[in-house]
Amino acid sequence: LGRRDVAVGYFWNALFNFLGKAIFPILQIFFYRRLGPNEIGIYAVLIPIYMICETFRDAGLALTYIADRDADAQREGEYASLAMLNAAVFAGIVFFTRGYLVRAFNLPALDWGLTMVSVALLLTGISTIPANKLQKKARFREAGLADFVVYSWQGFGGPAGLADPLLRRIHAAVAGALRDPQVT
Repeated sequence: LGRRDVAVGYFWNALFNFLGKAIFPILQIFFYRRLGPNEIGIYAVLIPIYMICETFRDAGLALTYIADRDADAQREGEYASLAMLNAAVFAGIVFFTRGYLVRAFNLPALDWGLTMVSVALLLTGISTIPANKLQKKARFREAGLADFVVYSWQGFGGPAGLADPLLRRIHAAVAGALRDPQVT
């Protein structure tokens, strides 16, 4: 992907993240403000604030990084720098507006909670690219998961009375897929 393609992808991811993840938390804040803090508690005030900031902080950057197949070490560093810059901006906004938010919600305990939201935003910004690097490159050894074994059971079901020929075809297809070295 060229820089223009990355920028366009970043824009569309940011737009859809905003529509899907910011509108509902904004509505939550209005409802919470209308109900009052005694009915909803401090946690219910902090969650939508964090969700909105996290949506704008990431703004599709992680997905754009994963989709950028041409990213070399320099561009990866640019993604990481942008993630940290976004985190610092939104953490700063939350931290420096906490006095206003405490007064707006008339909830003094919100001050401490907003400080923790700021710290959480900084930490997620620092970890955005390294966490998604694992997903992008599937390098589990670098993540300390070299000897990681997943113990899980998978099941397949169908309607009662499934015809034997169809059941045998499904069984053969699933068993064949599980014997494929690329699947297991």
